[in-house]
Amino acid sequence: DYFTGVVETIDIKSTIETALQLHPTTKKIVVINDKTTTGQANKLLMEKAESEFPSLQFAYLEDINMADLQEKVAALSDDTVVLLLSFNKDKSNNMYSYEDSIHIIAEKASVPIYSVWDFYLGHGIVGGKLTTGYSQGELAAKLLLQILDGKSPKSIDIVTEGPNKYMFDYNYLQRFHIKPEQLPKDSIIINDPGSFWEEYQFAILVSLLAAAG
Repeated sequence: DYFTGVVETIDIKSTIETALQLHPTTKKIVVINDKTTTGQANKLLMEKAESEFPSLQFAYLEDINMADLQEKVAALSDDTVVLLLSFNKDKSNNMYSYEDSIHIIAEKASVPIYSVWDFYLGHGIVGGKLTTGYSQGELAAKLLLQILDGKSPKSIDIVTEGPNKYMFDYNYLQRFHIKPEQLPKDSIIINDPGSFWEEYQFAILVSLLAAAG
């Protein structure tokens, strides 16, 4: 009774809904997931989310070696979207970091890859409604401030829906012909050259004028 906090959650449903909006001809979701404890916990959440999409076909790539996984994602049809949960350990017990696994998979993938974790962003996924450690920590800090302000922890509800954010990679939006205006409202886009110009145009212009002088 004397605690509060933030429960880390992943939003599979919203991520799939977004993928379907951006790729309306999608008929099949191929889920990449490993056999680790984390992977199996994710699969339970995935199977629960499947019931929300009765018209979609779901297939799993999980008990497989990385080289075979690369072959599979290279041969997927255009009506397919990949959802990467985690693939840190393959069938032969080879271990991969999060960044290495998405790099290796995305290198061969013929179709867009979505996920629910922010640590894949910038390394090969289009995006999704992503769980971010920063946002989780920020919300936890706000709860702590309430406690330091004198509020009893038991009077503060535990946050069961995490502050997940729609986040996308401009490079992969371009690759799969997705326009920023098609994205959910308040989406965050990384690697957008337009936003870099808007943010730093004054400094760039000053630098150019100084160089010209």
